[in-house]
Amino acid sequence: MILGVWMASPYLLSKNPPAETPATSLETAGQKPAPFKVRVNTFEATLRKASVSARGVTEASKTVEVRARTSGAIAESNVIQGQQVARGDLLCRLDMAARTAQLAQAKAALASAQRDYDASAKLVKSNLTTKSQFAADVARLDGAKAALEAVEWDIGWTEIKAPVAGILIDKPSAAGSSLASGDLCAVVSQLDPLVISVQVSERYISYLWEGMVAKAILATGEKVEGTVRFIARNSDLATRTFRVELAVRNADYKIRAGVTAELVVDLPASPAHLLPGSLLGLNDQGQFGVRLLNADKTTSFVAVEVIAQETTGMWVSGLPASVTLVTTGQDYVRDGETVDPVAEKLAGSQ
Repeated sequence: MILGVWMASPYLLSKNPPAETPATSLETAGQKPAPFKVRVNTFEATLRKASVSARGVTEASKTVEVRARTSGAIAESNVIQGQQVARGDLLCRLDMAARTAQLAQAKAALASAQRDYDASAKLVKSNLTTKSQFAADVARLDGAKAALEAVEWDIGWTEIKAPVAGILIDKPSAAGSSLASGDLCAVVSQLDPLVISVQVSERYISYLWEGMVAKAILATGEKVEGTVRFIARNSDLATRTFRVELAVRNADYKIRAGVTAELVVDLPASPAHLLPGSLLGLNDQGQFGVRLLNADKTTSFVAVEVIAQETTGMWVSGLPASVTLVTTGQDYVRDGETVDPVAEKLAGSQ
């Protein structure tokens, strides 16, 4: 029975062997499969005017806590919170109390010491007094001068004045209350110039320098111009950004502190490509890039840097001025693979 089946095999009964499959025939003939067909398009770089943009907030250029340098009761305080003050304006006047008497006593002591010194100076020249007595009179005169100066300084500190021009943002002390040395009389915020403080990415910090002119747009809709007065030397380790301060004139105090603002700095024009977002992909290392068609019709992945995004596509850098990219089928080919390119036309290409 087994012999019968074997004898009936078509390989024995047929004079011609079965035909080979097409793939087997191509391989036997030494032919390669047809290249994978992809669509390609050529893109030309254009000069793109870019700008650095960073969000921040308006701040006072200086905030000063004005404190008492001597003690006493407040006899006069005519300024109120929110009031504009000039440098040297009186904020608090302390009661003179016993200081008038102390001043008169110090002046009298100085006059007495001066008379004793003058007399001693004449006597020492005639050898009618000892040098030690003369030295004692000199020391007494110096002490009287120092005592008078201390009283005068103390009296001068009874008038607490604004050290800078600005807005009185806090006034905790009122007439009738007492201040000890070091107690807070008022807080003055200097708003001219006003500072716009922002954090700029490490990627763009090299485009900025102290003294350059820049613009800012406030949340209130105002557009202002100022000078970069400070760029931090150390970055914020968490965000890799640098603090930048823009000083803006604010003579009328129209701009308030604490308003959201956006710093805008124009950059030199540089070549870039505007590409459809669908052309960008990721390689195994997680880099953004596009698939390039080489002159020999092979493809290769090229990493690019996305510098801006618009509704019409993505602005990228890192490509040759004129470049042919795979626009359809790029996800199905590998680096070095030969393809069959078919040209197509896309918006934004040449």
